[in-house]
Amino acid sequence: MLIKITAMFIVLTIAFTIIGKAYCKSLNDTHKLLFNIGHFTKGEQIFLFIGAVIYFSTFLSVIATAFWMIFKFL
Repeated sequence: MLIKITAMFIVLTIAFTIIGKAYCKSLNDTHKLLFNIGHFTKGEQIFLFIGAVIYFSTFLSVIATAFWMIFKFL
């Protein structure tokens, strides 16, 4: 079950990365500048927060799964 959860987090991380890159490519020069200096819209703030939570959860899940597999197979 832990491996399935980790795989799900990895898929979500890849999806959020692709969506984020596509969004950044769709911005015009003015909005890219505002995005780079930290002036985010409310939607961007929500997306970045959800992305950060998913990335952090993926990191913790991969570490937990690695330890679980090491101790299971030793």
